Amino acid sequence: MKKIFSILILLFSVTSWSFPQVGDFVRFEAEFQGDHYRLEKKVLNHNSANDSFRVRTLVLVNNEIVQDQTHELPRNFLYTPEKVDSVFKTCVSREGALGQIQIEGRPLKVCEFYNEDSQMTYMIGKVPFGQVRFQIYLKDEDFLDFNLKRFVHGE
Repeated sequence: MKKIFSILILLFSVTSWSFPQVGDFVRFEAEFQGDHYRLEKKVLNHNSANDSFRVRTLVLVNNEIVQDQTHELPRNFLYTPEKVDSVFKTCVSREGALGQIQIEGRPLKVCEFYNEDSQMTYMIGKVPFGQVRFQIYLKDEDFLDFNLKRFVHGE
């Protein structure tokens, strides 16, 4: 009974999270030609006057920082639980596939889109910034395949 109660609390917590909010954090990882790439995003603060969020993006290659940028983004540029719910509702009609994956041992519902031309997939889920999997082209047919490894819902 205690285990079921814990699962119900976890499920309620996951579905009641809202984003964007200060403290939201995601970490994506990719491997390419023996190098380890890490991309992190974090919401640093919220400007209530214009409803925008200051977001820091950090890119590391083999644990060495190669990019550190901060941008002010309006709320409508960021995923919200409502936007993700909308993606889930239209996932199949937009030729996507609903599924479930595990991130840090937590089940996560996703909508996966497949691009036949590039033969790559893109996943959306109820996590800060909305992305669970995405690719970045490098050159020719090379790309980085980033997968979400860690996420934290803010305050």
